[in-house]
Amino acid sequence: MGIILRNILFLLSMLCIQLSLNAQSEDMPAYKKVFYKVTQGVIDKEATKETSDKKKKSAKKKKRSKVKNDQPEPTVQIRDSVVIVRKVVYDTLLWINKIPPSIDNRYSDRYLSEFQAFQKQAYNLGNRNKTVYNFSEGEIPSYSDDEYRERINSLPVIIPFEFNEHVKKQIEFYTSEVNKEWMQDVLAYGEIYFPVIESILEKNGLPLELKYLPIVESGLLPEATSHAGAKGLWQFMPGTAYVYKLKNNSYIDESRDVIRSTEAACEFLTFLNERYEGDWLLSLAAYNYGPGNVSSKLRQSTAGSTFWDIRKKLPRETRDYVPKFIAITYLMNYYEAHNLVPFTIDPELVNADTIHLNQPLDLNKVIKYTGASKEHLSFLNPGLKRLYVPKTDYTYILKIPQYASMNFEMYKDAIFNSSAGKAYKIGDALVHIVKTGESLGSIANKYSIKVEELKSWNTIKSNIIHPGDELTVYTNNDIKVTSNPSYEPITKTKYELSDVEKEMIINGSYFYHEIQQGETLKEITEKYPGTSEEAIRIMNELPKYIYLKPGEMLKIPTKG
Repeated sequence: MGIILRNILFLLSMLCIQLSLNAQSEDMPAYKKVFYKVTQGVIDKEATKETSDKKKKSAKKKKRSKVKNDQPEPTVQIRDSVVIVRKVVYDTLLWINKIPPSIDNRYSDRYLSEFQAFQKQAYNLGNRNKTVYNFSEGEIPSYSDDEYRERINSLPVIIPFEFNEHVKKQIEFYTSEVNKEWMQDVLAYGEIYFPVIESILEKNGLPLELKYLPIVESGLLPEATSHAGAKGLWQFMPGTAYVYKLKNNSYIDESRDVIRSTEAACEFLTFLNERYEGDWLLSLAAYNYGPGNVSSKLRQSTAGSTFWDIRKKLPRETRDYVPKFIAITYLMNYYEAHNLVPFTIDPELVNADTIHLNQPLDLNKVIKYTGASKEHLSFLNPGLKRLYVPKTDYTYILKIPQYASMNFEMYKDAIFNSSAGKAYKIGDALVHIVKTGESLGSIANKYSIKVEELKSWNTIKSNIIHPGDELTVYTNNDIKVTSNPSYEPITKTKYELSDVEKEMIINGSYFYHEIQQGETLKEITEKYPGTSEEAIRIMNELPKYIYLKPGEMLKIPTKG
């Protein structure tokens, strides 16, 4: 229903733009004429005929036998063609909005050719689905360099792709017998994650082809963890996750949360693209290797200032990173041509509904009242460490299988009331979730404590509380708190990393310091101006209170 509504709104907006452009004078700017051609030309009969003729000619030259499908296309293929065309036009519209009104002829001609190319790409992708490949089971097709180059050049992407020996090597790697099942897994998982990632990329004005980057990073597995400690779809290192405010506690790890991690990745990619002045290939290399390290290689380079110029100076993983991304983007668009068939995903996982939460929720109650399976809830919400949604400072989006949504609506009062009034333990404290009708007095009586103690522990000045509020309760008699209502505990201001410290952590550059007998973290920090205790803690993943053992090595972040 959502896709149909979006397409209807899109067509209405295109109609309005068409009427507006028709009213323009003949001397309209070149870039507006281009947009007119793109919006009008998506269903242009002449272009369709031209593309069809070219396709017939090239089909005769193919060594591999192909069968023209004269039967009507399945609904799914037709729907996909419409969506593909919509995306191309949307990207073009996005690009047009960035062109200054005072654009001169030199740039107009360049954008004209680029937009005409986008127009052809829409036709090529729409017509591509009309061919059926006759492969035997287990056959691994191969193609000439010219065929690969033509297909890659036809992809509707903003990032400048090129085909070369390095890209070809990665295409052959991903389509080999060893990796075939892995690729078919990825194609299936894309049904679940791509719609979410696409919507966030669109919102941030980033190229939609970046949705394929998590395949290179994690194989589209939110639970993936690298040997270096990077986690989630986008493989955030602990330090980078901290910089981009991805929380990690006993209940939730936002590096594994699809929505939160994708929002953070968009912020990081935007920062990198601005740093490298719009060069997306360098930005991607920096995402993998760190911006400080890539900038250092650029300063050392005498060959040029592009990714391909400095490629040999980069570590092996980063050298292959961009070619892998290009190869994956190509294969996700031409998987049929390589005898790759997506595995079937459980429909209950693909068809999921979302619940917007502003209060804690015990998922065991969701399972009890809706019939949702524990496995489905865990799969759909990889950011949750337990079957419990804690209170967050934002609206938490919980995904549940579609078959459970009707029961959730029917029993929502029982589901939410079962969470309220309960408590969970964190360290030496209990966290009580306020339910409807409770007061500070009733809660204090429940735990045999004083109201003023409860107010003091939670920094509450009035007697007003709300359902869903979380109140910290200490039941340890050794803990001393004042009963004076005017008492307010001293709260420590959270340390904010400087921009320099953030960059040091993101770069991942460091040197080692050997801990000496009796040395404290504060004393070590004072020896190295420009860093801080917090930056060293993040770099070494140290808890707040820790004994520094003499002889052990400590990472000290550096600019690199």
